[in-house]
Amino acid sequence: LYLHGQSFSRIENLEEYVNIKALWLQSNFLQQIEGLSHMTNLRVLHLHSNRISSLKGLEALTSLDTLNLSINTLHNLEGIGMLKQLSTLY
Repeated sequence: LYLHGQSFSRIENLEEYVNIKALWLQSNFLQQIEGLSHMTNLRVLHLHSNRISSLKGLEALTSLDTLNLSINTLHNLEGIGMLKQLSTLY
């Protein structure tokens, strides 16, 4: 699902997309990761070029194997260990 560059400030109204495997949300104005907990089959998540400062909100995404968080305001990667399937991190 391609939602990049849409000037979103929040992740919302995606509840019907429970079985998607990849989500592109880069180049928005996101400050936090939210509204994705129902996407337990998600494998690829692109959140680069936003304003995200915390990994909070990724807890339920245990199928993630690729995560791009580059060009954000992250201060640390606390909690990244919960993503056991993660093999690629940007």
